[in-house]
Amino acid sequence: MKKNVFVYALFALLLICVMVSCNNGSSPSPAEPDRPSKLEVSSFKSNYPVGATKDDLVGNLIYTDTKGKITTVDIKAEGVTTNFDATAAAENKVLTITYKGIDASATYNVVKIEDVDVAGCFVFDDDLTIDFYSGSKKAEITKYTSWDQFMNFTTEPEVSEVEYKVALSPAGYTVIKLTYGEKNYTFYPDGNGGVRSYPADIDLVQPRVDTRYESTQSDKVPGYGDTKQYLYVMFTFNGKMNMWFRPNADANPYSDTPDV
Repeated sequence: MKKNVFVYALFALLLICVMVSCNNGSSPSPAEPDRPSKLEVSSFKSNYPVGATKDDLVGNLIYTDTKGKITTVDIKAEGVTTNFDATAAAENKVLTITYKGIDASATYNVVKIEDVDVAGCFVFDDDLTIDFYSGSKKAEITKYTSWDQFMNFTTEPEVSEVEYKVALSPAGYTVIKLTYGEKNYTFYPDGNGGVRSYPADIDLVQPRVDTRYESTQSDKVPGYGDTKQYLYVMFTFNGKMNMWFRPNADANPYSDTPDV
């Protein structure tokens, strides 16, 4: 009798364990709660010229959905709406951007591009000059091959006609843009018919011919040993530049001046 009671008790215990195990295996995992979706503005260009349109907007949107998935969207993409307005100059305008029912905002400036009228010849590279003409957006770029060609016009330099554009820089300044070969150049007009940071050819300091120029400090020169040397330079009538070195600035440098 006792044996039967023990068997029944063991069977009941096994049945309870099986029921608990089955119940645990069938319980669904708790669902991850949804989070609020977000919209942020990234890489936004904040300065635009008067007359710009929504197609000129530059920037990205970072959209995070309720599951945490992040998507980068161009600010001009389909489904994005804005209240962009550049009909008149203004500062710190608020741009409201809407995407998938979520709003984000950014501030921008609308800038009036200045009138530009540049004239003169300017040196803007080691071997290039550019001639601007008043009342015209056309310019001439001249490429020189030597100092002699620039000074004495011994040979004809390469001349190219280009047309420049007046635009607004990312920082909101009026600039001149032109392309020559594979290079794009940007200049800032100075408001007085010139170009900032670039000298006009009439402002270039012209060296005197057959005049000795010497350095104010000495330094070691490859091929001249450990003695520091002073540099001497002389320009000649044929446009050549002669260079030589002397260990003593007080000595007569003409004793070993190269033939000119």
